[in-house]
Amino acid sequence: MVMDVNGWSFVKGSSEYADKAAEILDARFQEALRRRWFARFVDEDNVGRTTYESRWVLKGVFSVCRHADRTPKQKTKCVLHNAAVAALLDGSSTEVVLRKPDELHRVLTALDTAQRQPHADDPQVHIAHVRDVLARKISQPGTKVQLKPQRLAGVQLVLKWGGECTHAGRTQAQGLGDDMRNGLLLINRSLLDDVRVFSSGERRVLSTVEAYGTSFLEDDKAQFMDRVHVRADMLDDSTDAKQEMEAVKQQLRDFFNFDGPLADNPYYSPDMCAPAEMAALGPREFLRGICDIIVRLVARMEDNFARLSSEQLAQLQPDWCCHETAELFSERWRKLLADFTLADATAYDPAKATPLYDSLKYDALHNRRFLEHIFMPADELDRELLAARPSSELTSAEYPPDPLFAQQDVRQLYSQAKQLFDFVTRCEFGITPEQRRHIAIQASVPLLHQLLCDLHEVRDESNARTRLYFTKKSHIHTLLNLVFLSDMPTMVPHDQVGELDYLTHIIFEVYERQPDVDADVRREYSVRVGFSPGANCPHVLDMNIDATHALKVLPRKNFTYHMPLDAVIDRLQCLLDDQCVADQHTAS
Repeated sequence: MVMDVNGWSFVKGSSEYADKAAEILDARFQEALRRRWFARFVDEDNVGRTTYESRWVLKGVFSVCRHADRTPKQKTKCVLHNAAVAALLDGSSTEVVLRKPDELHRVLTALDTAQRQPHADDPQVHIAHVRDVLARKISQPGTKVQLKPQRLAGVQLVLKWGGECTHAGRTQAQGLGDDMRNGLLLINRSLLDDVRVFSSGERRVLSTVEAYGTSFLEDDKAQFMDRVHVRADMLDDSTDAKQEMEAVKQQLRDFFNFDGPLADNPYYSPDMCAPAEMAALGPREFLRGICDIIVRLVARMEDNFARLSSEQLAQLQPDWCCHETAELFSERWRKLLADFTLADATAYDPAKATPLYDSLKYDALHNRRFLEHIFMPADELDRELLAARPSSELTSAEYPPDPLFAQQDVRQLYSQAKQLFDFVTRCEFGITPEQRRHIAIQASVPLLHQLLCDLHEVRDESNARTRLYFTKKSHIHTLLNLVFLSDMPTMVPHDQVGELDYLTHIIFEVYERQPDVDADVRREYSVRVGFSPGANCPHVLDMNIDATHALKVLPRKNFTYHMPLDAVIDRLQCLLDDQCVADQHTAS
């Protein structure tokens, strides 16, 4: 290192100055080192010397990672009995998924037939609605139709669109893959000699894998994707826990649709850990507060759309990304209003919590200017338009123009929507510890088997290896619950984990140590679990987002203390064994 120091001539040759400068630099470097994830490999008291304690080597990395940032997922569904719709199953008695352009056009043709030749049990308004939405979304990335034969009669048609990996998601995944590669090169480069990658079959997950993997292994896309093993059975949503999860969802529905204080709510359990505002108001009144804000905001949006010209709307946000437009923005928010319109007898579905929070967060990142302005009262918005420069003068570097998000109704809605989302998400994978156990094990049996196999192999074989598993939110929640249920010595209580955001990852790190390099004795193995909540920021409206729209992935930290590898294997195997006993009991 070469440094220029003012007044160097006065201290040149001074050993006292050199010692003091070295001491300060050493302290700064040590402080910076302790903040990095690889600090666990450095024995500060024996730097440069081989000791018993410093002989630990990272031999296995087994990472389970959620996909990156995506567009909001949306869907509509209905049950139809028309023969033309049933024919789309092509004789199958199980679920059929249609996503290719020609397949979607076949669905459109079947819906046209269902309108011309109606079945007595099929409401025409439902057919017309689904047909209209499909016609408008048919060319959008990610549009698909799921056909599910019903037990008694008819076919449930579920039309889904959105949920695609964004440009911000690809940026996040590339950065995370690059960080992981650099870390492993520093610690044990042989971990890159044996890498296997497994993925869910979902498009957003595969897009994440592509961006992450090409950065991690420095391969071109085609070469890397040839190495990826798609394991839908292991990394897509499982139906094995459906019955238990449906019981939890029903309890949540009953909880939210009870109109009264929390103390009188027969569906409330202390295990739910309701947020303070919901506990004070009662769940139904808490939802009414959210509904009132959405009604107010959407009414302003409709008024502004009716008043403003297309040029003025473009002035609010000149550039759109992710196939979004002002019209699609308004359509999405009208649907959110319909989801949260609560008449006295209207039943609320807690599943609507996720689309609301997803849309708010997505718009805060990708449509910040439009989100802030379109929901303004007319007089405020007119003043903003008069004071603003023409859109042609704005550049992407000025996005957003102000770091402070001024729209207070949107700010309040975001706060309450996040509370609702965190509460529902934490509960939907099990309210009681016993429910969390059943759901986590039933939903994760193939993944748990694979992780156990990985842990056995890294102990019994000589080479270092890395295994990367890319999946969806549900598997991240259930795997984290398994870590808690296995009684590993965690550093964070279950109720303080927080949101598991995009690119949340859980990493099982296996270390190897031989007590004496000259002795022929059994090697020791230790496991520690690392955890990152992903690209997470609880105050996203207060962030000055740049043109990439990408939140930074938080660095992973130690989630558990060290445990002997055999003890971890035994504890995870016990969870599987308990599930086998339960399955045998149910079968008998």
